[in-house]
Amino acid sequence: MADHQNNRALRFPKDAKTGVIAKEADIVLGQQDFSWNGDNGYERTLAQLRYPIDLEFDSKGNLYVSDGISKNYDGRILVFEPTFKSGMPATRKMPIPSADIIWDPLWKPAVTVGSIVRDISPDRMWFEKAYFTSELVDLRDGKSITSVWCNISSGIDLDSDGNLYTVSKWYGVYRNPGSNWSLPWSERQKLVQEVLVKSNAPTADSTAGILGITTFKDQLIIAENSRMLIWNKFDVNKLKNGPPADDVYGEKDFSTILFQHYFSSPQADKSGRFWVCRREDGSTLEAYAYPLTRDSRPIKTIPLVRGGENVLPVAGGGGMHAVDAFLDFVVVGTGDKIWVADVNCSRVFRINNVDGLEDPKSGPYVDIVLGQNNLTDTERNQGKDQVGPKTLASAYYVDISPKGEVLISDNGGEVGSDRRILIYDAKHFPDKPAKCLFADDIGDPDRVIGTGGRLDIPGYDASIKDPICSPFGLGISSKGTVVAGMNGYSGQRFPLVYLDPKKTTEPQMALGDFTAYPGACFIDKDDNVYVGDWDWSRVLIYRKPFEKIRY
Repeated sequence: MADHQNNRALRFPKDAKTGVIAKEADIVLGQQDFSWNGDNGYERTLAQLRYPIDLEFDSKGNLYVSDGISKNYDGRILVFEPTFKSGMPATRKMPIPSADIIWDPLWKPAVTVGSIVRDISPDRMWFEKAYFTSELVDLRDGKSITSVWCNISSGIDLDSDGNLYTVSKWYGVYRNPGSNWSLPWSERQKLVQEVLVKSNAPTADSTAGILGITTFKDQLIIAENSRMLIWNKFDVNKLKNGPPADDVYGEKDFSTILFQHYFSSPQADKSGRFWVCRREDGSTLEAYAYPLTRDSRPIKTIPLVRGGENVLPVAGGGGMHAVDAFLDFVVVGTGDKIWVADVNCSRVFRINNVDGLEDPKSGPYVDIVLGQNNLTDTERNQGKDQVGPKTLASAYYVDISPKGEVLISDNGGEVGSDRRILIYDAKHFPDKPAKCLFADDIGDPDRVIGTGGRLDIPGYDASIKDPICSPFGLGISSKGTVVAGMNGYSGQRFPLVYLDPKKTTEPQMALGDFTAYPGACFIDKDDNVYVGDWDWSRVLIYRKPFEKIRY
């Protein structure tokens, strides 16, 4: 078994008499023993693995392991020859050649290696690589026999007749007839058969690019790219897979996608309004009355970006604006305060007086900025090379707990820096400060997830015990349980669950479905969990998954 997250391969022995597979492994490869799971860094040896993806045996009993990412983002194939022992180094590293597909010389993809499949001929094996090709390799001389092309390949397999099946993450499943390997690639492509093709045409029962999920009274609303899909009379307990939406907002009908705007982070406040961020010639927060229909119009708007204009007044004087992006936000209580994650400025700020409750004579204004110490600085980690207690880098998401704690996904950007979740208790944030408060005024976060409790190092450092943390969307239950979707580039593909971050900042469990890019997490008032999987264009719903857990 390729134990991807623990950077190792495991052997589970079979009882010779009963045929039962043991529940505990007896051999580990890639780590020195069973107690180690470090990521081994980029400069790993033949005895170390880093995010292994797949494994396969040849006819002689040699084990081939596709190992993850190196310093240049290249993968490698390690070959282990029997007899196998824990901690043993691979016998050799096998180069993966290219055959007859000629790439644009200006674009040279890294040789990341995925699935490995043994061919029906005993001395040949298929290796999936570089997102687009799979190579059939002669194991006797290491030379490529042929290549198969697949747009954004995400898996391969072989049937008993030697036909190769390729899975395209975006387009479907294709069958490559095994009797045609001697033909030129251009001729073979004409013979490829569609097995299961994914349509990219918009419909009432399809989603793509999910940017937020929420329930609004008896409506379920999913923001995806340029439209919001609406399910009326929504009852999660009666829901079945794949029901079509009842209505759509942002496009004239279900079959139209004009991309005139984008919607993100839909949510409802406690006064009965629906909020969303619209990105169209800038970014604006919009509030709507119930119910949301295709004919609805905003009842309140708050500009965040409008050219370079400082559209938001600041407490104590001055003004500011966000930088145009997919801006996440969270509405506090009845909606008089809103926190905004200004991802491209590496900061999170609070808008006060949205409804004039703090000051009826003035409009909304910014009174707190986290991550920076003034209105003009926008650099990651305040321009420093090292992550700090009060700094942010590409803070993608912000959320608020039932106790008023502010949680920030301090992601760092793809394979970037910070990779942690910061938690501030409500005591840090006065209701109406006389002047704008900045990072140093607020002080250090009270807790951090992903770094073993330290505020001076980034997440998934080899010296700590916390699992990989590269957070995107956050969901918070009525009891404070946190569900965090992780950036797929981190290797963590199962959303992690932190049952009580005040007791421990290490996750106690994970949701049981493999995801590609879980950029949206939402927990409704009844503690049902919704996860939006961007790359695989689906929403996974878990009915009260924590109901019987005592913690």
